[in-house]
Amino acid sequence: MTRAHLPRSVQRDLRSCGRGYRLRISLPQTPPPPEGWPALLVLDGDAYFGLATDATRNRGDLAGEIEPCVVVAIGYPDEDVNAWHSRRVYDYTPAGTHSEALLGEQGGLDDFLRMLECRVMPLLAREFNVAPARSALWGHSLGGLAAVWALLTRPTLCRSYLAVSPALWVAREAIAAQKVTGSGKCLHIAVGALEETPPPNTGEVVIRQLREARMVSSAREFAQSLSAVESLSLGYQELAGESHVSAPYAALREALDLAFPPVKRSRDL
Repeated sequence: MTRAHLPRSVQRDLRSCGRGYRLRISLPQTPPPPEGWPALLVLDGDAYFGLATDATRNRGDLAGEIEPCVVVAIGYPDEDVNAWHSRRVYDYTPAGTHSEALLGEQGGLDDFLRMLECRVMPLLAREFNVAPARSALWGHSLGGLAAVWALLTRPTLCRSYLAVSPALWVAREAIAAQKVTGSGKCLHIAVGALEETPPPNTGEVVIRQLREARMVSSAREFAQSLSAVESLSLGYQELAGESHVSAPYAALREALDLAFPPVKRSRDL
């Protein structure tokens, strides 16, 4: 079976700490600005590469609603979807995480972020004229937790951190022990308003997990705890009518608006 490919997109495979990763990279249609492209780093890239590419190209290259950017989806070379889920649990949880609700090895987030900072960002700057200081990290659920942890522990990785439905319950104590140290950074948190509401016919186990996770309450409380940090540009959204599954699609528009506002450039006379 012949594979489908997105135009103006490339793929790079790399290894870090003995683990394989696949970068799917889509490029804008216009030439890069003098200061270099901003990039949108997308966690769970195997799932969200197409979505992020369509959104940034249509709103950036075509409509001019946001600044065009390079999309960098970080995923895995495995074809098995179950393998993706197992690996993301390790890559998107901080050291010391031992949640019984998460299946698989946990605690590799610091190594994962070190790979982004020391391997992926230099590759993007060297090969695609990407400026890390203008870029954003986007993640959903455990990926949203990873984006929050990156802001708290590696604030120089990007300029903006976009966390959708962050699974803060996985590492509440570890997050509470951290402080925002970077200046001039942007954090946008979005969560579906229905994420604490069990759907019809939900089993007791899932209902108990929803109560323990407190997705909406935890996101709101975390945003409130950061509201007094003057060095941080903070955005918060509760998405009416959206669930944990639908939230990333509804949240992407405002996240892109905040991370990549259109740039007005003077024309040569």
